[in-house]
Amino acid sequence: MIYYLYGLQRSGTNIIKTFLSDSYDITFNNKGDRNNVAHKHFRIYDDKTKIPVCIQHQYSNNIVINCYEDLIISLKENINNVKIIVVIKDIFSWLISIEKWGEKCKWSPFIKNEFLNEYKLYVEKWEQISKDNPNICIIYYDEYIHFIKNTNTNTNTNTNTNTNKDFLIKLNDFFNKKINIYDVEEIKKVDCSTLFTNNSIDYYYYRQYMDKYDINEIQSINTFLEK
Repeated sequence: MIYYLYGLQRSGTNIIKTFLSDSYDITFNNKGDRNNVAHKHFRIYDDKTKIPVCIQHQYSNNIVINCYEDLIISLKENINNVKIIVVIKDIFSWLISIEKWGEKCKWSPFIKNEFLNEYKLYVEKWEQISKDNPNICIIYYDEYIHFIKNTNTNTNTNTNTNTNKDFLIKLNDFFNKKINIYDVEEIKKVDCSTLFTNNSIDYYYYRQYMDKYDINEIQSINTFLEK
């Protein structure tokens, strides 16, 4: 089986890739330039004019994906031999992360509303083509955070929460490989040392990023996403 992983920048694709690769002993086949369908940050939504202007030169493409089959054909893979993982982060934490990344990369002009709009288009497109398709698995970043936070193999507390069970069942079914909750102990140690600190986990788990928004901003963003 061949695996591809997708997600917008700063969505947690690297940490999820490490977690899945180590847990399920798989590799991902993403490659190519940023405007290539095989690139992990490929803009899959239809209207490419909605790619934020500051990154148009990197991610612009003319590939239209209407369904899973279109995607696999564009990847030049065997349609019976490919599974797709998509990482989606909470919009409020993602907007903060992508703005910081834009500053670091000197994206200019960085227009926040453009990124908000592309987030909506991106998520809607993946949800559309993944509906009732067993070959596409959407991993919401919060799922992973709750799983890691509540997996405490030292004290054996909170290891049997329904949320953790559901997340693990979802992954086991998708990868057709059974791992149990104790198998993640070494992976968690790696995440919390070299890739992800406990403070970082708490930041997402307790949604501390919401402190960066006032009530009007929250309502405005939610209203836009619901349109």
